[in-house]
This record gives sequence, C-alpha cells and structure tokens, in this order.
Amino acid sequence: MLMITIVCGEDSAASRTYFSEKINEFKLKGAELVNVAPDNLIGLLHGYADRTLFGSTTVYTLQNLYKAFARKKKELNNVLDQLPTKDLTIIIWEDGISKRDMGITAKVYIKEFRPEKNIFKLLESCYPNNLKEFIYTLQKVRNKTNDFFVFIMLTRHIKKLLLYQLGVKPSNLASWQEVKLYNQLKTWQNDKLLDFYDKLILFDVLTKKGRTPYSIFSYIETLSAYYI
Repeated sequence: MLMITIVCGEDSAASRTYFSEKINEFKLKGAELVNVAPDNLIGLLHGYADRTLFGSTTVYTLQNLYKAFARKKKELNNVLDQLPTKDLTIIIWEDGISKRDMGITAKVYIKEFRPEKNIFKLLESCYPNNLKEFIYTLQKVRNKTNDFFVFIMLTRHIKKLLLYQLGVKPSNLASWQEVKLYNQLKTWQNDKLLDFYDKLILFDVLTKKGRTPYSIFSYIETLSAYYI
C-alpha cells in the first residue's frame, strides 16, 4: 500500500483498532516504522527515505495531525498534495474526527469509521422523563458498539449541551442540528445537567484509577435512573 492513508471517524475505538492492525501488517512485512510528529510533516517535503539501507520499506506514522493544522486547513491540504504518493507511505490516525470536519481535499485515501446509527438516537433520547426510551436504545447500542466509545460520545454530547447553554456553538453545526440541540436543552434544568456531566467525568477519573465497581453500561444505566 504505497500511498497516504488517513484513518479517522467519530468511532475512535474502531479507527484505532484499524490503525493498529495496519501497523502490525507493515511490521510483519518487514517494514521500518518511523513515527513523525504532526508539526514535522512539512519536513517530509524536503527529504525522506522510502527504503532503509537494507532494502525494507519505510512507513511513516502520524497521530492527530488535524490538531496541529486545525486553523491551517489550506496549508495542510497543500502539504499533502505536494507529498509524492507513489513512493512515500504514510498512515495517519485521527482521534474522533469525522472526514467532513477534517476538510481534506488533497488526493489521499481516507478510511472513516462512523458510529452505529443507534448511538445518535441514544444521545437524542438523553433528557429528563425519557428513561424508558433511553434504556431501550442503550440496550440496542450495547450489542454492537464498544462500551467506552458509547461513554465518550455521551460525555461529549452532554458537554456540547452545556457549552450551547453558555452560548458556545460548534462551528460545524447544521441548522437542523442546532434546533435539535436547543429543544433538548430546554428539557434540562441547568444545575441538573451540570451535575450529570460532573458524574460522568468523575466516573471517567475513577475508571482510570481502577476505583469503581461498575461496568460502563451499568454505570450509565444507574446514572440515567437519577437524571433521565
């Protein structure tokens, strides 16, 4: 695979797995893996080795390139377009960024991992006095989706509601999405929404420290009984 590949998508668990699998495939084929910092991508325009001294292929890996060029998308596309795709192999992983949000117009291969549709139904059903629908959708989601990914998507969505409440609107929000967000926000009391978000963050911290007896889905179910 001699090309520039970007692995992205809101389903970061699936995209990360794919990225790791590709890295392992290159290793099994005897390729030399070279990690490049996002800020140093431009340096590849001035020199790189497509093969090592012993003839094995050199594969350059990058992670979260978008963050380094978030405000310089035109520059990023210019750099990617100038890189020779015929003899340069690069694989890039982006954490939780959709193809649309990245705004890549350069001629590169993009492998996007989109969330299962029911995850969006779950987020939309997350509001007070809607426990039955929320739990029903959660049960459907848990059979097809990584539990940590569900937790991350839910936490991000509640954060988005809080930011919207403060007048901070995502720049890429379509008008119909804004209407949905506004209507959902109206169902929440400000202090209750903030407390719900705090509990999600606390669980994230305790999980990383190994100090919670709950599984992710069990915790979401328990929490929803109090807030939804």
